[in-house]
Amino acid sequence: EKEDEDEEEEENNNGGSSRETEGGVPLRQVTWPHQRGGSVEDFALEWYRSRGWDGVHSENGPFLTLFMILFWDVVFHPDERIC
Repeated sequence: EKEDEDEEEEENNNGGSSRETEGGVPLRQVTWPHQRGGSVEDFALEWYRSRGWDGVHSENGPFLTLFMILFWDVVFHPDERIC
């Protein structure tokens, strides 16, 4: 009976569920970007930064710039037959 009370107390302290998976892997609380006031991009950058990577949120700017530099003559070709 004492064991049952201890288990019940432990469940109450943990929000009603165990803090480990069936395989014994401990769970941790995740704070989502909307809970901190950040964006999804900020959350992803923070996650990678915590694992030793670095990054920048650029919304495809470098790729579009490179595309326009490489294909400038094709995009702005003066040949009237192409239009």
